[in-house]
Amino acid sequence: MVEMMTRRVLSVLTIFIILVSACSMSLASRSATQEEYAMYDSAEPSQPPPPHIRILYPTEFANLSTTDQIRISWESGFGDDVRFSITMSRDGKAFDVEVATKLQTTEYVWAPPERPLVGWLKVKAFRNGYQVGEAVVPVSFVPPNAIIVSRADQKVYHLAAGNLMNVFICSTALPSYDIREGVYKVYRKTKRHWSKKWQVWMPYSLFFYEGYAIHATSVIRRLGHPASHGCIRLHPRDAEKLYSQVTLGMPVLMLPTSQKCAALETYFQQLASYKHSAARVQYLMNEPEPEPSAGTRAKPR
Repeated sequence: MVEMMTRRVLSVLTIFIILVSACSMSLASRSATQEEYAMYDSAEPSQPPPPHIRILYPTEFANLSTTDQIRISWESGFGDDVRFSITMSRDGKAFDVEVATKLQTTEYVWAPPERPLVGWLKVKAFRNGYQVGEAVVPVSFVPPNAIIVSRADQKVYHLAAGNLMNVFICSTALPSYDIREGVYKVYRKTKRHWSKKWQVWMPYSLFFYEGYAIHATSVIRRLGHPASHGCIRLHPRDAEKLYSQVTLGMPVLMLPTSQKCAALETYFQQLASYKHSAARVQYLMNEPEPEPSAGTRAKPR
């Protein structure tokens, strides 16, 4: 009798324990589901990408030296109710050259009345009088292969294939012997020239106008200051280097006496940075994946 009562009590306890466990699992599952719902409810909905404006032409660092009329085109994601304006900067800072305003199309043909060495073109988008976006591209108006003489900086810039190859300190002409600004060409190269007029040697001479040349000098202490009778003097090391890289017919740009080349240097600094970034991206895209080390297993894709 006692044994039978004990079995019934154990059976009742077992059923009770099973019911309690089932209730606990159900409550835990319901709590997890509610937390999951709360997580999804609190998550921010995915946002579409913001509208943008991108200049299609000229491309970044395009050379426009042979283009009389520049077709500026761009794409915009701001809709049809915006208006566009185009400005240009000569130094990459102040966009004070007005090209066009209140444009309704995404293309404009511009014939610049004057051309700086380099420039930065900016397209801005406006809605109801407020600016909503902009894009900027640097461009060059200098021949891709050229020698630029800055009398204001007393420097010679050598460009090849659109890249800045060298910058040399020079001595330009004294005020009473200075030649006019303009575009000349290297018409003769003489490795060792004797000047009958001035009774001096002119090594590594690049003649660009009458008897005027870019050449080496022994008066190194005067470099960085006007000192010549019309020629452009260089350190012998620099003159030899330039002589070896220049071909006949290369343009020589003699800048106005007051025109500095800070903007030109900024442009080529940006170009170098741009090319470095592009090369880095290309390298990363083409970089082979490292082989798995011994004792490790490659992760499945």
